[in-house]
Amino acid sequence: MLSNEQVISVATDILYLDDFLLATLESATGTDWLDGFAKDLYEDDLKSIALMLHTGEVYEDLSTDDYKVLTDDEAEDTFKQYAQNYYEDIIEQEIPVYLRRYFDEDAWISDYINEADRGEALSSNGNEYEYQLLGQTFYIYEE
Repeated sequence: MLSNEQVISVATDILYLDDFLLATLESATGTDWLDGFAKDLYEDDLKSIALMLHTGEVYEDLSTDDYKVLTDDEAEDTFKQYAQNYYEDIIEQEIPVYLRRYFDEDAWISDYINEADRGEALSSNGNEYEYQLLGQTFYIYEE
């Protein structure tokens, strides 16, 4: 398990390499790559760093079956999809067919999202872990 100092060292190396690659691309092409795919590269690296801070282990990429690392928008979209699936797989099956046309699916999903805990829905242990890095917030969920 890495100490916080070791995680910071690895994170610094990752971000330094990104800065070097970004500067090289920008000088070679004369364009602002941060508006393009480099922005995604930074986000993926920051997600990896958040995961390293959470677990104390080095992750070179996010291809782990043990954790999900999401931005707030990604977490909200995933939570909405979870609510939709929960409605279709569980709730709708309990409503008699002849009454389903009277049931407001969108209102139920909206109420569920407003009342339920996102961490409980998206994580196997019911927790949502929040990390803020360079002005961005990332949420980690155990699977």
